[in-house]
Amino acid sequence: MNKLPRLFFTFDSNQNILIFEFSDFNVTLNKFENRQHLLYIVGNPIINKTINHKFIWEKINKKISYETIKNIDGEFLIIHHDKKNKSINIYNDRFTSIPLFYLKYRNKFIGSVFYKEIKNFLEKNNDLKISKEAVFEFLWLQRLIGEKTYDSYSKCLMSATHLIFCADKINTYSYWNPSFKKSNLSINDSADILKDLLFQSILKKTTDSKKNLGIFLSGGIDSRIILSLFPSKIDSYTIGVSRNNEVQVAEKIAKINNSKHSFINLKDDPYSDSLDEVSQLSGGMHAFDHSIFYGLSDRISSPPDVFFHGHGMDYMFQGMYLLSDNIKFLGKKTSFKRLLEIKGKFSAEYLDRISHRLRGVKLFDYIPKPLRSSMYDSLIDSVEQVCSKAEKFCQSSDDYLEYMLIHALCRHYPYTNLLSIGTIAEQRTITFDNDVFDFYLSMNNKYRLDGRIAKKILSKINPMLSKVPVANNNFMPYMSPLLKDITRLKRYIGRKLNSSYLSGIEPHAEERTWPDRNRMYLHHKGLRKAALNLIDSNFLSSLDLFDMDLLSKDIKLFIDNPNNSAGSFITFLISLDKFFSNERS
Repeated sequence: MNKLPRLFFTFDSNQNILIFEFSDFNVTLNKFENRQHLLYIVGNPIINKTINHKFIWEKINKKISYETIKNIDGEFLIIHHDKKNKSINIYNDRFTSIPLFYLKYRNKFIGSVFYKEIKNFLEKNNDLKISKEAVFEFLWLQRLIGEKTYDSYSKCLMSATHLIFCADKINTYSYWNPSFKKSNLSINDSADILKDLLFQSILKKTTDSKKNLGIFLSGGIDSRIILSLFPSKIDSYTIGVSRNNEVQVAEKIAKINNSKHSFINLKDDPYSDSLDEVSQLSGGMHAFDHSIFYGLSDRISSPPDVFFHGHGMDYMFQGMYLLSDNIKFLGKKTSFKRLLEIKGKFSAEYLDRISHRLRGVKLFDYIPKPLRSSMYDSLIDSVEQVCSKAEKFCQSSDDYLEYMLIHALCRHYPYTNLLSIGTIAEQRTITFDNDVFDFYLSMNNKYRLDGRIAKKILSKINPMLSKVPVANNNFMPYMSPLLKDITRLKRYIGRKLNSSYLSGIEPHAEERTWPDRNRMYLHHKGLRKAALNLIDSNFLSSLDLFDMDLLSKDIKLFIDNPNNSAGSFITFLISLDKFFSNERS
């Protein structure tokens, strides 16, 4: 069993002492200290396009300003103990790339990158009281939003924030706010600019050139763009349970880029053996199956010092959460998409229409009737609390929709992809760059629809890459919506004439990296056992949130009948149960 990463600290204001605990965490950590200041810098702040930790230390000694912090690029968490003023100052980046969970407990400030440490601390002090409203929110949205955690004490630090703890009081200040003002650039000019910004981000994040670099490469568009923009050769790695379609597509992409490619063989069941660990890693705030990279360090001979990947490209530049629908022709969906607007009450429409919300089951069926109204009201209030922080700079429902995503990207549901990569080696995110981020916020939404700008960039980098199919559907990135529909029609006719026609053309679930949530409980014994254990879960029963008789009955039906599409619901319940039922380590 691999040890879980740890970054936990306490500041005693009476004794003016900061105790900092750090272990098994693959991240850059720098410490500076003199008689007046103690400084920990987690991550890699970038000054004038170069990774520079000493600059922060020099500014701290002279009193750092918000203007200076605003101009720091990259991924960082700064923890400053001002010994003279008996205070703690914390600054994070605009991406919350390194999360912070914190609380004031008596006269102490407690902070950790991992919520499991906060839970353990409160359990040790017999003060862990779990919020059923937060549990309900996680089940509905596959994530928590805003500052909330599962307990009544702690909070999650929002992006671009200065937190100060002094004289037993916590205050927070925002040093940067996003701008959603859209540019009038053409898609061609936008693609040229974005291509250069991504390239510049790569240069900035590799200025500590002594590091060995690698990239996790999928069969999609995002990571192939990042790989193709690297100015020098970089080794690529693809994970999978077999040399399936995903791996074969990635191998083609690597070959075009002259990248040495390695296939990392996953177990057929990549989760059961480490279910407790990945649930702790995610803090119960993310589904356990997004930790698929956990434990792979033993399967990679001589892993690089730093891993890159394509995270962020999907929601920034492929319009992953834009509200849209497919235009119909003769009653059938086509590949042509159009943007939709929120015209009613924003909070209610967001909760109903956001694509990552729970589908497949009706959550309210498992909530006793007297609780349903209060649970839904708590969701509405949660969304409106986040939106209230953005009233000064959001002008439209589109702005608020985007802000719901970016107010704390560490809360985004696939964040444990990054945490689990970080258990192998340090990971860095190319899209977590100030200039890239600002450009994304300024982009016309229609360029993001159906990934138009990402596909345009790909064709500019290397037209050959546009002819390598996307592993999920085996469509070429260059294909227009019309060409996609013609191809779909050909496949349909071929399937009618010959049942084996689609073999190797339309990839099924086994041809992709992530196991299918609806089927994995049928085939994987460890996951099946975890699902059945939910029936007798003391944690779920203790919440007084569920109709346990109905839930117990349906869990058995769900895992034996994958077509019920309840896999996400089971996955979220296991993630919660494993996190809160696991004894404190």
